[in-house]
Amino acid sequence: MNITSSSSTGSAYAAGASSQSQQTSADFQAIASALQSGNITQAQQAFAQLQKDNPKLAQAMNSAPSSSDSPALTDLKTLASALKSGDLSGAQQAFTQLQQDVQATAGKHHRHHHAEGAPTATSTGGTDSDGDNDGSSPAASSPTAGSTFSAVA
Repeated sequence: MNITSSSSTGSAYAAGASSQSQQTSADFQAIASALQSGNITQAQQAFAQLQKDNPKLAQAMNSAPSSSDSPALTDLKTLASALKSGDLSGAQQAFTQLQQDVQATAGKHHRHHHAEGAPTATSTGGTDSDGDNDGSSPAASSPTAGSTFSAVA
């Protein structure tokens, strides 16, 4: 048994996953840039590259619509449809909705966890660090297109 080979394979896999995440992020940035500039052809090419770079995401986008689809996946399918038909306005709207849904999902997953015994917000009027009682904390900054869409992949 060659442990070094096994270890390097694991490292290569981790590097590949990181590289894929970075590439997916770059692909989403290219789509955002093309849509912002109104270039539907570039947006279509960037979207095709996204699907090539992330086969699992492409497979999910090409699956039949389902009630179990996440809002972000539904948005991606809408974006794909708009791009395929050359509908720039529809693609821009779908992309904006995708950004909003991904940011909302990311916000739900980045809650502050209190240590055992630490005070927590209660439904009887307690507040947390951002002034409401949902247990969340204020966002440090708004995410960029790249960080926003890494959550989708």
